[in-house]
Amino acid sequence: RALFDNSLPQFTTLVDDETIESIAKKPPSFLPSFRYVGPRLHQGERTVILGDCAHTVKPYFGLGANSALEDVKYLSETIDATNKDLTGAVHKFSRERA
Repeated sequence: RALFDNSLPQFTTLVDDETIESIAKKPPSFLPSFRYVGPRLHQGERTVILGDCAHTVKPYFGLGANSALEDVKYLSETIDATNKDLTGAVHKFSRERA
């Protein structure tokens, strides 16, 4: 209870001791691993797929936005690394992420 109260004080009054105890007894769970749909993540010279459509993770895990943001960050870095050569960036992104 003390860990919960210290870490999430805004929820202290909303969660009773019985609920905290039942959660504490549960074994840890782990997010599933996922892979990319590959063998490529691009179509043509200027189109890539990102997020949910590029990853084989179940939608009910709620990882679509996270994977899309990670893809966008990586694509941005790839565009910078290719000196704004979009065709090169698209192919490099696809090669390295698929």
